[in-house]
Amino acid sequence: MVIGDCDLYVDGNHFQRRLVSDLERRLRDHHRTARDPFLTQVTSLQPQLFCKNTFFQLGGFSVEYQYAEVTELFLRFLATFGADEVRFSPKGIYNYTYQAPHSWSRARDALFDHRYRALDAYRQAINVDGQLVYQRRDFVSGFQIYELQCERGKKWTEQSNSRASMVQI
Repeated sequence: MVIGDCDLYVDGNHFQRRLVSDLERRLRDHHRTARDPFLTQVTSLQPQLFCKNTFFQLGGFSVEYQYAEVTELFLRFLATFGADEVRFSPKGIYNYTYQAPHSWSRARDALFDHRYRALDAYRQAINVDGQLVYQRRDFVSGFQIYELQCERGKKWTEQSNSRASMVQI
């Protein structure tokens, strides 16, 4: 799978989001932990190149996700195959026209709900405890930012680099 930076078009204006180098580093360092960058944020970066055999191996798009289907497929890929199978490209190989006529992006509430469900399913698939709570939209990156919260009276501990869990304090 290859993820490239995003060229975004909003109201006739062109924006370049050059974010993959930071995401690549953070994913390599924190995949499957409470600091996994794809666990606590919905990015504007989506997979653009996807192996057909891998797509079928994952069962294709989930019928449960009418919205955010690419986000869910990407997170399922990460949970199944791991960060080592993701490649990043600094080129803007993803062109997106925000709120184009008949765009899924116009259904903001449904899209938000489906993205949250995809993030929470990813959290469970990589065995990270806690609850995701929406915080804000970062207007520089365009990411929707979530906080992974512990149960009251507990703190995060990372075991090996493959699992994050809560312990009593």
